[in-house]
Amino acid sequence: MKYKSLEEIDADFKARMDGTEDADTRAVLIEQRAETRADFRAAQREAQLQAEADAREAQVQARERQAWIKVAMVDFPLAQQVPELIAGDTEEAVRTSAKTAHERISKIQDDATTAAKAQQSTAADGGKTEQQQIVSQATQAYGNVAVGGGNPPPEIDAREQLMQDYAAKWNKDRSGQFWGERRTINPAETDAYVRARGGQHMVERLLGPAEQKYGPGSPMVEAIKQQIATGGR
Repeated sequence: MKYKSLEEIDADFKARMDGTEDADTRAVLIEQRAETRADFRAAQREAQLQAEADAREAQVQARERQAWIKVAMVDFPLAQQVPELIAGDTEEAVRTSAKTAHERISKIQDDATTAAKAQQSTAADGGKTEQQQIVSQATQAYGNVAVGGGNPPPEIDAREQLMQDYAAKWNKDRSGQFWGERRTINPAETDAYVRARGGQHMVERLLGPAEQKYGPGSPMVEAIKQQIATGGR
């Protein structure tokens, strides 16, 4: 619409009427002003109704998505340990992400159990100690992130920068109507963050269950603590 407010309409027509002394022209302008004001108000009302309808639709979609997540958590219970990894705007996408998270955590737990039970000798593993063997296997379980001393490879720095930028944007954004909703963050950004953060974060989440299952100070618990302390490096 040409005008942004009723005041702008009135100012425009006043200037046009002040610029003419012809009575017929002024009468036409007065009629046009009334019609323009009516059209403006009708457009305002239509925009308001559309905004209200969009808000209701967003609420329905949010509740529907929560229902999808609830069902997915029942079918893939291990995903409850990392609910922030559940993504997608369709029921199929939500179930797929929940299944992926469930399977990744299951693999981590299975590999951790295998690592904790491993009794290979130091000599048989190329001189590694039993603790080093466990750390190596635990690392492989959540994504084969490189382990060792020295400076991290360039892709590690880029990964950390991506996570920092995403976290800053998430904490700054308050555009959503519901808890956890961030309208300025698109799915591609979330997917990139999840891929960068997912493995390490799941290892952090496994520390508590590991302490309960294997006991504080056990080889598996110490291996997980070392991975958390080093950030996967």
